[in-house]
Amino acid sequence: FLNWNLHLRIHFQYVGIWTVTCFALQGYFAAKIVNLYTTSKALVVLFAANFIIAPIFIFRIGMMTHPQLGAQWILLCAIFFFLSQNKKIWQWVLLVAVSHCVELYMSAMVLLIIVGFVVSLTFSSKSRQEVIHAVKILLASFVCSFISLWVLGFFSLPDGVKGDGFFRFGGTTLFDPRISGVSSAS
Repeated sequence: FLNWNLHLRIHFQYVGIWTVTCFALQGYFAAKIVNLYTTSKALVVLFAANFIIAPIFIFRIGMMTHPQLGAQWILLCAIFFFLSQNKKIWQWVLLVAVSHCVELYMSAMVLLIIVGFVVSLTFSSKSRQEVIHAVKILLASFVCSFISLWVLGFFSLPDGVKGDGFFRFGGTTLFDPRISGVSSAS
C-alpha cells in the first residue's frame, strides 16, 4: 500500500484534470448561451456538444499541445455575461482574475468584451444609475487586471521584455525591425 501511495504522488499529472475541466466548462457555457435563445433541450444539448467537439478546440488542446488555449470557456463565459446583461461586478472581476491566471491572450479578449458590454449598457440605459454602474464594472475590471498582473509578476522585469538577439524588441521595431532587432551588444 505504501508503495502504491508513493507511486500515485510521484506520477500525478494535472494536464488531464485541466483538459477535462476545459471540456466540461466549454459545454456548460455553450449550453448557457444557447439556453438564452431557445427552450428546446435537444437544441441546447446539440449546440453544446458542437462546441465541445469543435475542431479548433480539439486542435488547440491536442495537436498544439497548448492546454492553456483550451480555456475557450473563459471567452464563452464572458460572452454569456454580455448576452445575459450580467451586472454583477464581482463576477466580471473574478472572470478577469481567472483569465489572467490562465492565459494573457484570453485576458485581452475578456477585457475587450467588458469594454463592449459597458459601451452597449451605456448607450442602451435609460437612467444615470445604470451608466454609473457600468463605469464601476469597467473600473473594477481594469483595477483587478492591474492587481492580478502585479501579483502574477508581470511588472517585475526591470527594463521590460526585450529578448535577445533576433527576438529583441524595442520602440522602433514597429517601424524598422533591423534597428532594434539583431544586435551584437545584446
